[in-house]
Amino acid sequence: MPAFSASADFAIDKDAGHACPHLQPDFRCGIHPRLRQEGFPGCTVYDCFGAGQQVSQVTFGGKDWRRDPRTAEQMFEVFPIMRQLHELLWYLTEALTLQPAGPLHSELSLALDETERFTHHSSDSH
Repeated sequence: MPAFSASADFAIDKDAGHACPHLQPDFRCGIHPRLRQEGFPGCTVYDCFGAGQQVSQVTFGGKDWRRDPRTAEQMFEVFPIMRQLHELLWYLTEALTLQPAGPLHSELSLALDETERFTHHSSDSH
């Protein structure tokens, strides 16, 4: 869980590794329809590129971090790395759609495959 500071984008300070106070038990945002009005426009543009789902569903096999503090700590450490990998996957995938990048497609495909492999490790394999 990333940190954010009170600013034009976020109405409050939140430390990394702590849930947003608006996160409901079902993991949905309690103020989603009113994010901008409540002072959280940063939430409307934040994109984890699917890293959150990957960490919770694949890396940790669906474990609930709220029920296991040790798992929570590990998930929160893994998330920023997974987010960077998923952002890189997005750029590599996008580059493969660009005609001028044609001469690099084999290298880009290899980089995409290697990066995807990094994202498929589970917590059980460590």
